Amino acid sequence: MRFSQPEIDAARRLRELGLNWSPEPGQFVFDEAGVIEQPSPFQERVYFILDLKHFLRRTGSVDRLKSALFWLPTWHDARELLRSQGRDITESRGRDELKGAAYLG
Repeated sequence: MRFSQPEIDAARRLRELGLNWSPEPGQFVFDEAGVIEQPSPFQERVYFILDLKHFLRRTGSVDRLKSALFWLPTWHDARELLRSQGRDITESRGRDELKGAAYLG
């Protein structure tokens, strides 16, 4: 999985806007604070949560994990997030809504 810089920037902006996120196995994250010492098998600073305990050993708590790393939703994750907010979306409209949400402020 590869994330573009605009996708990473949009995910960062969603966090800044208060996106409620619970770290779980199966999610991609961006290590903004550099707490993970191992090189990423994906692209620089992008990691996949396979075992949440591994990330918690590095950060000490879920709150610290959430302050040091942020969620990189996949396209599927993003569509589910919009649906959970009651938005009936098509694929192209969903992209436009996510872009708009990420650049509000």
